[in-house]
Amino acid sequence: MRSKYIVLSLALSVGAVSIAWSADEPAAAPAAQSTASSTTDAAAAKAASDAKAKADAEEKRYRAAGYKKKTQNGQTFYCRKETPIGQRFESEFCQTPEEMAMRAQQGKDFLKSTTAVNGSRN
Repeated sequence: MRSKYIVLSLALSVGAVSIAWSADEPAAAPAAQSTASSTTDAAAAKAASDAKAKADAEEKRYRAAGYKKKTQNGQTFYCRKETPIGQRFESEFCQTPEEMAMRAQQGKDFLKSTTAVNGSRN
């Protein structure tokens, strides 16, 4: 019985976090039309600026969710302090952006599978 409440609270937490992250995403910038005379240097510069804009938007979204950016051994982590269920002391929880994206997708998949099992087809 207790495990049902833990699973339910986990599912609701993941759902709330994923909703908050999706609400904070900036609107996509309109793509500029390239001409036939544009060089590969211009395309590479545009790709680099798009990648930087995406990274900046991602960092802004993580900061809004309460994460702090840390770099260790050349790798970027986003960390925040959390109090695990059943404990009284905070501990620092760090993840790479790839791990965060994977966990968000797993949360969405979990919510989708639980609602499908219960008969709610959204």
